[in-house]
Amino acid sequence: ATRLFMEIFHKESRNGNYGLAWLRARDELKQKGYPPASFGAFVLGGSFGISTSSDTIAGHL
Repeated sequence: ATRLFMEIFHKESRNGNYGLAWLRARDELKQKGYPPASFGAFVLGGSFGISTSSDTIAGHL
């Protein structure tokens, strides 16, 4: 299941939309009958376009 998830994710993420790629990989595994444990450990990390520089953060406090 891990290999299938990653193959789908990488194919679908070529357009840069990693969130949608993750959802499509998850949905395909679900459709094929894999349990949530097969895809539940995969998470996306990042800032979602939010700057974490100290100058930006200080301006919002």
